[in-house]
Amino acid sequence: MITVILDEEFDRNELSKLVPGTFFSSIELIEAYKQAFDLKIQWIVHHTGEVITAALPVETDGQNSYSLGHHPDHDVFDYIPVFYRSVEDFVALLANISSDEYEILELPVELLRSTNHSLKLEHMTTLPVCETKLNPTLSQGKIIFKKKYRRELKRKTNKVTAEFTPVFREVISKDFGLPKLLEFFRQSHNEEKQEFLTKNMEKYVEYFVMREDVSLTGYFFDERLVSVAIYFDKNGTRYLYNMASDTDYYDYSPGILHIYDLVLATIEAKMETFSFLRGDERYKFEIGANACRANYKLL
Repeated sequence: MITVILDEEFDRNELSKLVPGTFFSSIELIEAYKQAFDLKIQWIVHHTGEVITAALPVETDGQNSYSLGHHPDHDVFDYIPVFYRSVEDFVALLANISSDEYEILELPVELLRSTNHSLKLEHMTTLPVCETKLNPTLSQGKIIFKKKYRRELKRKTNKVTAEFTPVFREVISKDFGLPKLLEFFRQSHNEEKQEFLTKNMEKYVEYFVMREDVSLTGYFFDERLVSVAIYFDKNGTRYLYNMASDTDYYDYSPGILHIYDLVLATIEAKMETFSFLRGDERYKFEIGANACRANYKLL
């Protein structure tokens, strides 16, 4: 049995036992983020009393949860998604139940594995629900897609090249890219993005982007920057954290073309995995993925 607990206390000792999660490189950063948003920590506790994993449920940016880390002796929990919609959805996702009680029995490994929304760049196999493995083909600079996605990508590319010269840059200056990223967030017509960029969240994005291990990538039409993405590399995986595009060019799908080139660059860098941390980015790109059931929807 495991138990999900929401706790206002910040237990530095328990957090120090966990293998750090993707977003937070130090306990100090976790504590600062928790205090900035007045958050409770979500602990998942094994029946032995050990903390298996922990997360910060965040309501200010679309009710996501940020993974804080997992216990080194519980490898199965590596497969818990980085984002959960809410504690209730998380419990329902794991146990396939809808209940107000946060105590559940055995966790099926297959279910946890199936909720990982990364792209394994090894061989062509479609896994259940949210994960797709690819066979990257770099001759002619293409990835193997299902036919309908290849056609759609070609159509979008032709539309752009008829009017512009698209240029992908794997790394762009943060002094240049960060103000444009925030500008794109502000001008976005997507209500979720407007809610995402609260004053506190804007400060956090600025702080996060300026970390040494975080990079910005840009996509240009001629000389105009039309898409900016935040990413970082860790242990053979490239993580797409978030991205925004110029709303004046939405009809040209710059974000999709941008991600395509970033995946190609990831393969060329000999990395093993490309991970769409935000589930909606995963599905917008549609590399032959199966649609998720409703209670698996990741924001």
